[in-house]
Amino acid sequence: MKLQYGVRAAGRRGGHRSGWSQNIFTGRAKSGFALFLEENVQFILHPVVCRKLMRVGVVMVCAALVCNLVCSLLVASTERSVVSLDSERGKLETENITLLAKRAMAWGPDNLEELVSKKLDLAPAAKGQVAVFDHKRGAFRY
Repeated sequence: MKLQYGVRAAGRRGGHRSGWSQNIFTGRAKSGFALFLEENVQFILHPVVCRKLMRVGVVMVCAALVCNLVCSLLVASTERSVVSLDSERGKLETENITLLAKRAMAWGPDNLEELVSKKLDLAPAAKGQVAVFDHKRGAFRY
């Protein structure tokens, strides 16, 4: 048997080693992943395993692309609805400002008499049309 790095090697190539293998250059034990790779590298690189891994990879890439497409469609539709809501809000703000300005003008003292005369179809009274009863004199005053 041949010695590797000062530690007795396993009986067959790539086989399981009993105990911990120690690298004399670093003075540390090999990690579990390194041991796993040493023992299973031929199994992992087997053509059947590679084909199956490629199929899984293709399916995962396709699923990721579909998820990306769905997410981008959702974001685009949300942006479209936000833009339409923003334009609708702008229109409502403009209409609200216009209505507030009309109301402020209508309730002004100058326009109130004109507005009432239009709505009730009345004309402002001329001198001598309205009579007021005077209690002191007991007669109407024009």
